[in-house]
Amino acid sequence: MHRVWLVEDNSDDALLVQRAFHGDAFHFEAVKSGEEALKKLTGPLSQQRDFNRPSLILVDLSLPGMNGLDLISVLKANPSTANIPIVILTGSERDEDAVESLKIGAIKFLRKPLTPLTVGEILNECLDK
Repeated sequence: MHRVWLVEDNSDDALLVQRAFHGDAFHFEAVKSGEEALKKLTGPLSQQRDFNRPSLILVDLSLPGMNGLDLISVLKANPSTANIPIVILTGSERDEDAVESLKIGAIKFLRKPLTPLTVGEILNECLDK
């Protein structure tokens, strides 16, 4: 079973993405900020034997506090999280955001709005790599 985390502060967008994860192939978890994701991935609970690291992290760029680009940079610089694939889901129209996201370690850059079918197909592709 793949564990997929979504770092997204917009509950409507989180619900749309969550609908793409139906069936037994995914366990989906949403977190609302970069700081929360970082704390869960690198804090004391992450060191417990039963901690289930995500197979994939979906990140919005426009987050309160630590933005998505900063989160990616921190995760990719940490040996314990550097190998987790990251996909950007964002409303940003800036080509510079796409270039920077891929440069610092994201494997895909997707612009919102997305349909649940599109998200599911893309994530299956990313998890099969």
